[in-house]
Amino acid sequence: MRIGISGTPGSGKTTIAKAVSKNLNYFHADISKLAFENKWILERDLERDTSVIDIEMALEYLSDYENIVIDSHYAEQFDCDIIIVVRCPPVKLFSRLSSRRYKMEKIKENLLSEILDTCLINAIDELGEDLVYEIETGDIDPIVSFITDLVARKRQGKLERQPKRIRYLNEKNLDFLNSL
Repeated sequence: MRIGISGTPGSGKTTIAKAVSKNLNYFHADISKLAFENKWILERDLERDTSVIDIEMALEYLSDYENIVIDSHYAEQFDCDIIIVVRCPPVKLFSRLSSRRYKMEKIKENLLSEILDTCLINAIDELGEDLVYEIETGDIDPIVSFITDLVARKRQGKLERQPKRIRYLNEKNLDFLNSL
């Protein structure tokens, strides 16, 4: 099974992806790390302080793995069977990105992305609502259990649509973003 773990930078996706891959004994594919190690970087976007990777090369590299956890804020591009979008409250995300010494413009860009559900919308556009789940970052053990249960239900053909979505688009979060 190909599990995608997506989310805004700083949401906790890598921590969760590592724990899930260890629990399921799956290969953990940290796309950003692999892109640098395997020279998949097509260009550097200096204005946005990010790298553009060669998705085709990454797909080719990952094609041999059947049981894999794909860790990327654009995991929907990697032929996943299911995607879990890790969500993080904007105030907490601000703290995490600040501690990583992100530039303020980059922090604002990522906060806006989280508030506007960018990773969620991209995943749903690619896979449909039935195969996209959200979790709010928090204690790792219940999150790993939740994802492990989703994988088991997917294998059994008993996966149900997530009934409720996490929403950060509200006046409080927009006021916080505008105060920065």
